[in-house]
Amino acid sequence: MSKRYVGVDVGLRSFDVAVRPDGLHWVVPYTPEGVRKFVKRMQKLRPRMVLMEACGNLERSLARGLERGSIPGTLARSVTSPSPSVN
Repeated sequence: MSKRYVGVDVGLRSFDVAVRPDGLHWVVPYTPEGVRKFVKRMQKLRPRMVLMEACGNLERSLARGLERGSIPGTLARSVTSPSPSVN
Protein backbone atom coordinates (compact mmCIF):
# COMPACT_ATOMS: atom_id res chain seq x y z
CA MET A 1 0.00 0.00 0.00
CA SER A 2 1.27 3.45 -0.86
CA LYS A 3 1.81 6.34 1.50
CA ARG A 4 -0.49 8.56 -0.54
CA TYR A 5 -3.48 10.27 0.99
CA VAL A 6 -6.21 11.85 -1.12
CA GLY A 7 -8.45 14.69 -0.03
CA VAL A 8 -11.68 15.41 -1.89
CA ASP A 9 -13.75 18.60 -1.65
CA VAL A 10 -17.16 17.67 -3.03
CA GLY A 11 -19.29 20.29 -4.75
CA LEU A 12 -22.58 20.20 -6.59
CA ARG A 13 -21.11 20.05 -10.11
CA SER A 14 -17.50 19.00 -9.53
CA PHE A 15 -15.07 17.85 -6.89
CA ASP A 16 -11.51 18.96 -6.23
CA VAL A 17 -8.90 16.30 -5.58
CA ALA A 18 -5.52 16.74 -3.86
CA VAL A 19 -2.94 13.98 -3.43
CA ARG A 20 -0.28 14.07 -0.73
CA PRO A 21 2.67 13.87 -0.65
CA ASP A 22 2.69 14.03 -4.48
CA GLY A 23 1.26 17.55 -4.62
CA LEU A 24 -1.15 16.61 -7.41
CA HIS A 25 -4.41 18.54 -7.76
CA TRP A 26 -7.21 18.32 -10.30
CA VAL A 27 -10.93 18.94 -10.67
CA VAL A 28 -13.37 16.19 -11.69
CA PRO A 29 -16.88 16.78 -13.06
CA TYR A 30 -19.39 15.30 -10.64
CA THR A 31 -21.07 13.05 -13.16
CA PRO A 32 -21.35 9.25 -13.31
CA GLU A 33 -18.54 9.23 -15.89
CA GLY A 34 -16.39 11.56 -13.76
CA VAL A 35 -16.83 9.29 -10.72
CA ARG A 36 -15.93 6.18 -12.78
CA LYS A 37 -12.76 7.83 -14.11
CA PHE A 38 -11.81 9.02 -10.61
CA VAL A 39 -12.25 5.52 -9.16
CA LYS A 40 -10.08 4.05 -11.92
CA ARG A 41 -7.39 6.63 -11.22
CA MET A 42 -7.54 5.83 -7.50
CA GLN A 43 -7.17 2.12 -8.29
CA LYS A 44 -3.92 2.96 -10.10
CA LEU A 45 -2.65 5.33 -7.38
CA ARG A 46 -3.62 2.91 -4.59
CA PRO A 47 -3.86 5.56 -1.85
CA ARG A 48 -3.83 4.60 1.79
CA MET A 49 -6.98 6.68 2.31
CA VAL A 50 -9.40 8.96 0.48
CA LEU A 51 -10.93 11.54 2.80
CA MET A 52 -14.11 13.43 1.90
CA GLU A 53 -16.09 15.94 3.86
CA ALA A 54 -19.66 14.80 4.42
CA CYS A 55 -21.64 17.74 3.11
CA GLY A 56 -25.38 17.55 2.63
CA ASN A 57 -25.28 14.07 1.08
CA LEU A 58 -23.42 15.32 -2.01
CA GLU A 59 -20.67 12.82 -1.28
CA ARG A 60 -22.87 9.71 -1.39
CA SER A 61 -22.47 8.65 -5.03
CA LEU A 62 -18.71 9.26 -4.84
CA ALA A 63 -18.47 7.21 -1.63
CA ARG A 64 -20.44 4.38 -3.28
CA GLY A 65 -18.11 4.45 -6.29
CA LEU A 66 -15.05 4.20 -4.05
CA GLU A 67 -16.62 1.34 -2.13
CA ARG A 68 -17.42 -0.55 -5.34
CA GLY A 69 -13.84 0.01 -6.49
CA SER A 70 -12.45 -1.29 -3.17
CA ILE A 71 -10.76 2.05 -2.46
CA PRO A 72 -10.34 2.82 1.27
CA GLY A 73 -12.23 5.97 2.09
CA THR A 74 -13.74 7.82 4.98
CA LEU A 75 -16.12 10.70 5.51
CA ALA A 76 -15.31 13.56 7.83
CA ARG A 77 -18.16 15.46 9.42
CA SER A 78 -17.85 19.22 9.52
CA VAL A 79 -17.27 20.61 12.95
CA THR A 80 -17.82 24.26 13.69
CA SER A 81 -16.32 25.70 16.80
CA PRO A 82 -18.24 28.22 18.82
CA SER A 83 -17.41 31.85 18.20
CA PRO A 84 -15.03 33.30 20.76
CA SER A 85 -16.59 35.72 23.23
CA VAL A 86 -16.00 39.35 22.48
CA ASN A 87 -15.71 41.56 25.54
